[in-house]
Amino acid sequence: AEAARAETLVAFPYGVDAARRLAEKSGARVIETRLPVGLEGTSTWLSEIARQVGREAEADRLVAARLGEVVPLIAPMIPRLLAGRRALVAADPALADGMAAWLRELGIDVVGPLLRTRRSPVADGATSDPRRWAPERSWDPGVESLRRARAEAQGRGGLDVLVASSWEASLLGADDLPVLEIGFPSVRHRPLVDSPI
Repeated sequence: AEAARAETLVAFPYGVDAARRLAEKSGARVIETRLPVGLEGTSTWLSEIARQVGREAEADRLVAARLGEVVPLIAPMIPRLLAGRRALVAADPALADGMAAWLRELGIDVVGPLLRTRRSPVADGATSDPRRWAPERSWDPGVESLRRARAEAQGRGGLDVLVASSWEASLLGADDLPVLEIGFPSVRHRPLVDSPI
């Protein structure tokens, strides 16, 4: 009900069509965004929305304050625990870019990703720059291609963590690998409180 009275709707990739339909009925403006993942991704996301609604100064102050709180907590862990680790990201295109960028912020070497979609995400515009991914991209969600990609990544220097939904984790045989569960479905981790990534 409140969305029908909103002047501006912020639409994540999964909700763009619904936001457009609401906007047609309400006259609201739609701001289409990527998912806010990681420090840089969230800062950029917030700044872009603020720019479009004329509140840049407030967003800049908020981002600076929050980064000032968070960065000192995270920075000491990066060289000790995270730098040089290797992660395989298996996710839908809307989430994969942000996750990979966030992991790189933390000093983690991202191999992959494996993108769960039947269409090329580059053609759909779902990913920003296909050259950022190395060594390969896969957008065939077939079981064999997922398993082959994991074996190849494992063979090229090993893996320290799999970043994936429960579906990809089970298909990739991740029992021997720590899993950071993201996306849908999520059967291993069900947060009862807010837990942004």
